Amino acid sequence: HNPLEGLQTLPVDLAVSILVGISATLFLSDSSVLMKDFSHAPLVSGRSVLSEELCEPFVEEMRMVNRRDYTYNRVVDDNGGGKTKKKAVVSYRELWKEENLGEFESLRAVRDFVENCQRRELVARQILGERKMMEEEEEDEKCLDFGVGECEYENWKEVSIPSPGLSPSLSLDGFIESTGQHVKSEFD
Repeated sequence: HNPLEGLQTLPVDLAVSILVGISATLFLSDSSVLMKDFSHAPLVSGRSVLSEELCEPFVEEMRMVNRRDYTYNRVVDDNGGGKTKKKAVVSYRELWKEENLGEFESLRAVRDFVENCQRRELVARQILGERKMMEEEEEDEKCLDFGVGECEYENWKEVSIPSPGLSPSLSLDGFIESTGQHVKSEFD
């Protein structure tokens, strides 16, 4: 009896175990909780790799989508008791309103993610503006939080958000006093 004979089925046993584990995880996971966690990622304190990598492309894509209109044939009752089709045009911007999302949790998560990215950018730019003002007061000092060399005030994605993070109710409208930049929600 060779003790290594049992190891011949090890790759198959390992593959089946991994498959069962992944299947159980996907089956038992609550997708609405995952979507909410994804949409709240830009609100976390510190730096967010997810936000650094995904905020800019998601916000830009949302801007491009919101510039378009959707044309469809709407069925309406005519005065004679019949139904007719009328061409209707609606802005994609209307899609993101809560009353239009219905059960589409994934669209709601994308909308909330983009809004939270904009909140993060708003606060990060405000922090950068405050740091720039402090550095101007202390002319010869370097910005210690940004590593080697001079501060780079354009790169808001690398700002560490103070604890406890950002509130999802933070307003997106208004001027940032320290930078003079106007930020408006993509959904207004």
